Amino acid sequence: MFFSASSADYRFIMPVAAVFTLISLGVFILAAIYTAALTLFSLTRLYIVLVFFSIVSIAFSAIQTLHILNPDSVNRILGVQISYILIVLVNPVLLYVILEPEKMLRRVLIGLFSFNAVVVLVILITAVIKPVLLLSTYIDGRVVVGSLQYVRASVSLFNWIAGFMLMLLFHKNKNSRDVHGSLIIGYLILSFGSLFDAILVALFVDNYRMLLGFYPGMLSGLLFFYISVTLSLSYSYRDREIESENSFHAMEESKKELMLMAYYDEMTGRPNRKSFMLHLNNHLIETISLGKIKAVFIIDLDNFKDVNDTFGFSFGDLVIKDVGDKIENRFGVRDRLYRLYGNQFAIIWDDVGDRGNALDLARQILEDLTSLVEIDNSNLYLGVSLGAVILPDDGDDVNDVFRRCETALAEAKKDRNTYFFYSSELESRTLRNMSIANALREALKKDQFHVVYQPIVNGDGSLAEMEALTRCSHPVLKDVSPEVFISVAESSGLIIPLTWWMMDRVVSDALLFSKENGIVRINVNMSPKILKSRDLIERFSALNKRSPINGSLLGFEITEGAIIENVDQVVKNLRALRERGYRISLDDFGTGYSSLSYIKNLPLDKIKIDKRFVSGISRDVRDEALINSIISIAKNLKMDLVAEGVEMLNQLVFLNDRGCQYFQGYLFSKPVPIDEILQEYPGN
Repeated sequence: MFFSASSADYRFIMPVAAVFTLISLGVFILAAIYTAALTLFSLTRLYIVLVFFSIVSIAFSAIQTLHILNPDSVNRILGVQISYILIVLVNPVLLYVILEPEKMLRRVLIGLFSFNAVVVLVILITAVIKPVLLLSTYIDGRVVVGSLQYVRASVSLFNWIAGFMLMLLFHKNKNSRDVHGSLIIGYLILSFGSLFDAILVALFVDNYRMLLGFYPGMLSGLLFFYISVTLSLSYSYRDREIESENSFHAMEESKKELMLMAYYDEMTGRPNRKSFMLHLNNHLIETISLGKIKAVFIIDLDNFKDVNDTFGFSFGDLVIKDVGDKIENRFGVRDRLYRLYGNQFAIIWDDVGDRGNALDLARQILEDLTSLVEIDNSNLYLGVSLGAVILPDDGDDVNDVFRRCETALAEAKKDRNTYFFYSSELESRTLRNMSIANALREALKKDQFHVVYQPIVNGDGSLAEMEALTRCSHPVLKDVSPEVFISVAESSGLIIPLTWWMMDRVVSDALLFSKENGIVRINVNMSPKILKSRDLIERFSALNKRSPINGSLLGFEITEGAIIENVDQVVKNLRALRERGYRISLDDFGTGYSSLSYIKNLPLDKIKIDKRFVSGISRDVRDEALINSIISIAKNLKMDLVAEGVEMLNQLVFLNDRGCQYFQGYLFSKPVPIDEILQEYPGN
């Protein structure tokens, strides 16, 4: 027969066991609720497995309590055995999700789970076919324990010891503080609890007292184990909250850093172009809604590339910082001073009152910044150009305002070290220049340029030289003067390909003319951009290889403006050309940046008197005086003289009487194609 409750000792101890199991049941239920709550916040595999573990543990405790209160119920005895073995089955799954094993450990846990699954399957089948093997019976005054109970107890003890060993060996490999430390203690207690059960069964198998230790021992182990898991999960959740909070703070710091990177200049720490555009939009809204008048300045340091090339980029960075500090200290515009890029700053002036005040501010900035700067014991003279717009008069759209301010700056930079305020006329001129530049590009692609030549004659009217000039047949440019489209070509950089195209054509015509009419030099206007380029001599040598030519057939004309920029490179290129036999003329003398020291040191052969002086002969004594001075300078420096724009006989007589050797102008011929020159001067 099965156990009966006839023993007095057994009846006496039953309430104590029942209370113990009820306490365990309560702890399991509370822990299960807590775990389920954690699962709602973080649906991880660990929490899901632990919820299943909770359900089985609650079932085990509940059935165990009922069994103690009614020990004769076979179903409850079987329920205790089955629910307990299911707890054992979950053990390797719990270890798997806790340890997140790799390779060998993964195989060990899968093997342990497979072993447990086979044992559970055998016990379940046995519970159906022969339940007595899972029960304890009382035969002839002795308690006989079912054989599968020993199997269940052995497998359980093996699992708890295995869990303890695996946690002990592998928990150090984990970076998190999840459940490892507490679980080691839990598995150890569970192992001792199961071992205690086995000892009690062995010692007290002959009487009812074995019931006092058998299930309470297992239950105590499970209780401590489960408490350790849930508490460690609590710590784990707390750690995750701390990590989450730390991650949040780290994310906020990262956002701040990204904001700084996105909206502030790294070198100066000042707001950048993106920040400027954002704030400009806000200021535009204010001007429209509140009726305020504001101004926007863009400041550009002139010739800053030369500073970097001469002193290095580190020194250039110091100059940028110093300029920003000077503007801030002088005008108190810390929050409204922006570094756009490179050597450009922008200022948004709040409520300037009227355009007159804005003009005063622009003049003050130029006066304060155009000065000698001392940095690291080095003295540097800085010039600045400034473009400005007035809000809301000059636009109500951010992009339009910025574009117009840059247009004004570009106009200021033509003269350098000055300021320019935007106007509608300026925009019209800019749009016109853009149209001309586009037409020039198209004309270059379609070969719509041609070369004409204006004779330079001796005093007796014979042909001495020619000047090559460019003309264009593009429809957009037919009404545009050569002076205008050449100026646009210069500012847009198209002058470089145009000059080299022209050079090819002039070389061909010079060779043709020399073959038909004798040797006459053709002079080509050399753009400042070409003249200061470092590869000028290389490219000219390549041209000479294609079409061999010498200085008797080709010469060059330069303007005074070309000398001012990058003087060293210009002088180097001029001397290299002069050494190769090419003659060099200074064009439009007296109208640009005239300096006698430049004329003295440059390898020049001729000076050309500008037509503006020639046109004043017989009308303005000042022009005549200047012409006399220029002729005197040329004679003293032993240079030839060419007078441009000679259109009247009295001009020719005046110049010839004073010793001018060569003449050019409509009095002799307008610029014409090479064929007409051949006909006009046959055999020269």
